[in-house]
Amino acid sequence: MDYISKPFEVNEVLVRVDNHLAIQAAQEEVRQLNVELENRVRQRTQQLTDAVGRLEREVSRRQQAEAELLRYQSELEQRVEERTTALRVSEQRFAQTEREIEQLVQERQYLQDELRAACRFDDIVGSCQALTVVLSTVARVAETETTVMIQGESGTGKELIARALHTNSARRDRPFIKVNCGAFPSSLVESELFGHEKGAFTGAHERRVGRFELANGGTLFLDEIGEMPLEVQVKLLRVIQEREFERVGGRDTLAVDVRLIAATHRDLKQEVEAGRFREDLYYRINVFPIELPPLRARREDIPLLVEHFVAKHAAKLNKFVTMIPASAMQALCRYDWPGNIRELENVIERAMILTTGSSLELTPNALAFAPERQPVAQPLSSSAQTLEEVERHYLQTVLEQCQWVINGPKGAAEIAGLHPNTLRHRLQKLGLSRPE
Repeated sequence: MDYISKPFEVNEVLVRVDNHLAIQAAQEEVRQLNVELENRVRQRTQQLTDAVGRLEREVSRRQQAEAELLRYQSELEQRVEERTTALRVSEQRFAQTEREIEQLVQERQYLQDELRAACRFDDIVGSCQALTVVLSTVARVAETETTVMIQGESGTGKELIARALHTNSARRDRPFIKVNCGAFPSSLVESELFGHEKGAFTGAHERRVGRFELANGGTLFLDEIGEMPLEVQVKLLRVIQEREFERVGGRDTLAVDVRLIAATHRDLKQEVEAGRFREDLYYRINVFPIELPPLRARREDIPLLVEHFVAKHAAKLNKFVTMIPASAMQALCRYDWPGNIRELENVIERAMILTTGSSLELTPNALAFAPERQPVAQPLSSSAQTLEEVERHYLQTVLEQCQWVINGPKGAAEIAGLHPNTLRHRLQKLGLSRPE
């Protein structure tokens, strides 16, 4: 130490010793601080290294997740594109299938109409356009429960059409009851329709069941309804509306389930205007009108009808007639037939009775000829309607009666015998919509 070689001065030595001790203490403190700092730096460095490691692992994980997400996104886009393409192809196929189904439905309907016209009207002879339209209409309305009004001149076959409506309906296995409203006195029409109790009037010695009871579950055909007395029309209207009635002289109310078909040769509109027919009853029975063409509008059917009646009466009279002279057929085709088919059958029956050989003998006075004229094809009368017009009129009438309610037990679909969706499709096709 430098202070030893120098002259000894106690104070200076003490000072120097104190300084030396202070320096050593300071150096030790610095050393300890350095050690502590190094430890902290080492710890912090380790923490940072760990954090960097975790961050790198997280970055790596996120990069992997992003890559996986991009791969999934690419796959999803590819699947969406594939599904979109498949859906587009399916839509095209569905549209094509719908068109094919619609075509098949139309073809089926056409074939059904043809089959009905060919096979389900065996008693009706003819193939002219006017009759074909009528039979197509009959085939459609027969399957429903709708009231039908058949209009046409006397002898045009109104009863045959009524029987065809019944035969082709769901009631075919139930009774078909006919009432000629013009064949009974006005005092007896009510009894014929509704029946009577014993003692209800003079001559009523026992209870009698009326035509409505006999036709229960089946079809009641009211022929010549225009001849019905006004007082009976009131009771008929009640039966149509409420499906119940009382026998003449009875107190019990009887329920009845009858499909009603009416026929007349009169113009009921004129009868209503003249006060001879109730307007409310007219609208009740005129739900679905069918107009039969007279025989003079079906001249092309006359040869078929002649052959039919010749074969019919040949079997009844036990005769063998194989030929109809051309002159006779021409005469029959030229005649206007005011009595229509009934008159034609009567003429053929008289001719068959007078025929002695195998050739039909038509006498000169067999026909009351109108002025001769060349037979010409007769167009449909102006009052004739196409099948679509008849269907539109029918559906509009049913909808108005139901106040345009389609679904439900009293809806138009139930009355028309159609599925509600089918009815809506028909309304759209026919351009029918509820008025505002």
